[in-house]
Amino acid sequence: MMSGMPRLRLDHSDARFTYSTRLVVRFDDVNLGGHLGNDRLVSLLGEARSRFLHDLGVPEEGGTGPDGAPTPGVIMVDLAVTYRREVGLRDELRFDLGLDDLTRVGGDVLYRVVREADDAVVATAKTGIVFFDYAQRRVVSAPEAFAAAAARPSLDRRSGEIGDGRGGGGGEDEDEGGDGADSGDEGRGAA
Repeated sequence: MMSGMPRLRLDHSDARFTYSTRLVVRFDDVNLGGHLGNDRLVSLLGEARSRFLHDLGVPEEGGTGPDGAPTPGVIMVDLAVTYRREVGLRDELRFDLGLDDLTRVGGDVLYRVVREADDAVVATAKTGIVFFDYAQRRVVSAPEAFAAAAARPSLDRRSGEIGDGRGGGGGEDEDEGGDGADSGDEGRGAA
Protein backbone atom coordinates (compact mmCIF):
# COMPACT_ATOMS: atom_id res chain seq x y z
CA MET A 1 0.00 0.00 0.00
CA MET A 2 1.32 3.43 -0.95
CA SER A 3 1.33 6.26 1.50
CA GLY A 4 0.02 9.63 0.38
CA MET A 5 2.34 12.21 -1.06
CA PRO A 6 2.98 15.09 1.35
CA ARG A 7 1.01 18.21 0.41
CA LEU A 8 2.81 21.38 -0.57
CA ARG A 9 2.19 24.25 1.83
CA LEU A 10 2.86 27.89 1.06
CA ASP A 11 2.34 29.99 4.15
CA HIS A 12 2.38 33.64 3.13
CA SER A 13 0.66 34.79 6.35
CA ASP A 14 3.59 37.01 7.31
CA ALA A 15 4.58 37.98 3.76
CA ARG A 16 4.96 41.64 2.83
CA PHE A 17 2.87 42.17 -0.28
CA THR A 18 3.83 45.47 -1.87
CA TYR A 19 1.95 45.41 -5.18
CA SER A 20 -1.55 44.55 -6.35
CA THR A 21 -3.14 44.08 -9.77
CA ARG A 22 -6.50 42.77 -10.93
CA LEU A 23 -7.37 40.29 -13.69
CA VAL A 24 -10.67 38.82 -14.85
CA VAL A 25 -11.07 35.09 -15.64
CA ARG A 26 -11.79 34.83 -19.37
CA PHE A 27 -13.61 32.15 -21.35
CA ASP A 28 -10.29 30.70 -22.54
CA ASP A 29 -9.13 30.36 -18.91
CA VAL A 30 -11.94 27.94 -17.99
CA ASN A 31 -11.46 24.19 -18.49
CA LEU A 32 -13.96 21.38 -19.13
CA GLY A 33 -14.67 21.19 -15.40
CA GLY A 34 -16.16 24.69 -15.61
CA HIS A 35 -13.47 26.37 -13.50
CA LEU A 36 -10.12 28.11 -13.92
CA GLY A 37 -7.61 25.62 -15.31
CA ASN A 38 -4.38 25.13 -13.36
CA ASP A 39 -2.30 25.95 -16.44
CA ARG A 40 -4.26 29.18 -16.94
CA LEU A 41 -3.67 30.24 -13.33
CA VAL A 42 0.06 29.88 -13.98
CA SER A 43 -0.36 32.14 -17.03
CA LEU A 44 -2.26 34.73 -14.94
CA LEU A 45 0.50 34.60 -12.32
CA GLY A 46 2.97 35.34 -15.13
CA GLU A 47 0.96 38.37 -16.23
CA ALA A 48 0.78 39.67 -12.65
CA ARG A 49 4.54 39.14 -12.20
CA SER A 50 5.26 40.93 -15.48
CA ARG A 51 3.17 43.93 -14.36
CA PHE A 52 4.90 43.95 -10.97
CA LEU A 53 8.41 43.89 -12.41
CA HIS A 54 7.52 46.50 -15.04
CA ASP A 55 6.20 48.75 -12.26
CA LEU A 56 9.56 48.33 -10.50
CA GLY A 57 11.33 49.45 -13.68
CA VAL A 58 12.73 45.96 -14.21
CA PRO A 59 10.87 44.48 -17.21
CA GLU A 60 11.07 40.68 -17.46
CA GLU A 61 12.28 40.80 -21.04
CA GLY A 62 15.11 43.19 -20.21
CA GLY A 63 15.65 46.35 -22.19
CA THR A 64 17.68 49.51 -22.15
CA GLY A 65 18.39 51.55 -19.04
CA PRO A 66 18.31 55.35 -18.78
CA ASP A 67 22.03 55.45 -19.65
CA GLY A 68 21.47 53.42 -22.83
CA ALA A 69 23.09 50.30 -21.38
CA PRO A 70 21.25 46.99 -21.68
CA THR A 71 19.33 45.81 -18.61
CA PRO A 72 18.97 42.13 -17.73
CA GLY A 73 15.87 40.04 -18.25
CA VAL A 74 14.38 37.43 -15.93
CA ILE A 75 14.39 33.63 -15.95
CA MET A 76 12.11 31.60 -13.69
CA VAL A 77 13.98 28.88 -11.83
CA ASP A 78 11.09 27.33 -9.90
CA LEU A 79 7.35 27.54 -9.37
CA ALA A 80 5.07 26.35 -6.58
CA VAL A 81 1.28 26.81 -6.53
CA THR A 82 -1.41 25.81 -4.06
CA TYR A 83 -5.03 25.88 -5.18
CA ARG A 84 -7.41 26.66 -2.33
CA ARG A 85 -10.81 27.46 -3.86
CA GLU A 86 -12.61 26.96 -7.15
CA VAL A 87 -12.63 29.96 -9.51
CA GLY A 88 -15.19 30.47 -12.28
CA LEU A 89 -15.71 32.36 -15.50
CA ARG A 90 -15.71 36.17 -15.11
CA ASP A 91 -14.50 36.03 -11.49
CA GLU A 92 -12.44 39.11 -10.72
CA LEU A 93 -9.17 38.21 -9.06
CA ARG A 94 -6.74 40.41 -7.15
CA PHE A 95 -3.11 39.35 -7.29
CA ASP A 96 -1.03 40.63 -4.35
CA LEU A 97 2.72 40.27 -4.89
CA GLY A 98 5.85 40.75 -2.83
CA LEU A 99 9.50 39.74 -2.72
CA ASP A 100 11.29 37.35 -0.38
CA ASP A 101 14.68 35.65 -0.01
CA LEU A 102 16.53 38.20 -2.14
CA THR A 103 20.00 37.23 -3.31
CA ARG A 104 22.65 38.96 -5.38
CA VAL A 105 21.12 37.54 -8.58
CA GLY A 106 17.38 37.30 -7.86
CA GLY A 107 14.88 36.11 -5.30
CA ASP A 108 11.35 34.81 -4.80
CA VAL A 109 8.16 36.48 -5.95
CA LEU A 110 5.27 35.61 -3.60
CA TYR A 111 1.64 35.70 -4.72
CA ARG A 112 -1.70 35.78 -2.92
CA VAL A 113 -4.68 35.44 -5.28
CA VAL A 114 -7.98 36.74 -3.88
CA ARG A 115 -11.47 36.51 -5.41
CA GLU A 116 -12.86 40.03 -5.17
CA ALA A 117 -16.53 38.98 -4.75
CA ASP A 118 -16.03 37.27 -1.38
CA ASP A 119 -12.44 38.22 -0.44
CA ALA A 120 -11.50 34.52 -0.44
CA VAL A 121 -7.88 33.51 -0.98
CA VAL A 122 -8.17 31.14 -3.95
CA ALA A 123 -4.48 30.38 -4.49
CA THR A 124 -0.99 31.11 -3.22
CA ALA A 125 2.20 30.78 -5.23
CA LYS A 126 5.92 31.40 -5.31
CA THR A 127 8.25 31.78 -8.26
CA GLY A 128 12.02 31.88 -7.98
CA ILE A 129 13.62 34.25 -10.47
CA VAL A 130 17.17 35.15 -11.46
CA PHE A 131 18.36 37.97 -13.68
CA PHE A 132 19.85 36.95 -17.01
CA ASP A 133 21.86 38.75 -19.66
CA TYR A 134 20.39 37.33 -22.86
CA ALA A 135 23.21 38.73 -25.05
CA GLN A 136 25.95 37.05 -22.97
CA ARG A 137 23.77 34.05 -22.01
CA ARG A 138 24.64 34.20 -18.31
CA VAL A 139 23.14 34.96 -14.90
CA VAL A 140 23.93 38.50 -13.71
CA SER A 141 23.40 40.65 -10.62
CA ALA A 142 19.90 41.91 -9.87
CA PRO A 143 19.25 45.57 -10.72
CA GLU A 144 19.18 48.00 -7.78
CA ALA A 145 15.47 48.69 -8.38
CA PHE A 146 14.70 45.04 -7.63
CA ALA A 147 16.46 45.06 -4.27
CA ALA A 148 14.92 48.45 -3.40
CA ALA A 149 11.44 46.98 -3.90
CA ALA A 150 11.79 45.00 -0.68
CA ALA A 151 11.66 48.30 1.23
CA ARG A 152 8.28 49.35 -0.23
CA PRO A 153 5.31 49.73 2.15
CA SER A 154 3.07 46.67 2.53
CA LEU A 155 -0.47 46.41 1.20
CA ASP A 156 -3.47 46.21 3.49
CA ARG A 157 -4.20 42.47 3.79
CA ARG A 158 -7.90 42.67 3.01
CA SER A 159 -8.29 45.51 0.53
CA GLY A 160 -5.05 45.35 -1.43
CA GLU A 161 -4.63 49.07 -0.77
CA ILE A 162 -1.24 50.45 0.08
CA GLY A 163 -0.82 50.66 3.83
CA ASP A 164 1.14 49.22 6.69
CA GLY A 165 -0.02 45.63 6.17
CA ARG A 166 -2.10 45.69 9.36
CA GLY A 167 -5.38 46.94 7.92
CA GLY A 168 -4.47 50.63 7.71
CA GLY A 169 -5.55 51.02 4.09
CA GLY A 170 -5.12 54.30 2.29
CA GLY A 171 -3.27 54.47 -0.99
CA GLU A 172 -4.25 55.39 -4.49
CA ASP A 173 -7.67 55.51 -6.07
CA GLU A 174 -8.14 52.93 -8.77
CA ASP A 175 -9.60 53.67 -12.17
CA GLU A 176 -12.80 51.64 -12.44
CA GLY A 177 -13.37 52.46 -16.12
CA GLY A 178 -14.48 49.93 -18.72
CA ASP A 179 -16.94 47.10 -18.62
CA GLY A 180 -14.70 44.58 -16.87
CA ALA A 181 -14.55 42.35 -19.93
CA ASP A 182 -10.85 43.01 -20.58
CA SER A 183 -7.99 41.31 -18.79
CA GLY A 184 -8.12 43.63 -15.79
CA ASP A 185 -6.99 46.96 -14.47
CA GLU A 186 -3.42 48.16 -14.45
CA GLY A 187 -1.43 47.16 -11.42
CA ARG A 188 -0.25 49.51 -8.75
CA GLY A 189 2.41 49.46 -6.16
CA ALA A 190 3.73 51.72 -3.50
CA ALA A 191 6.36 53.52 -5.53
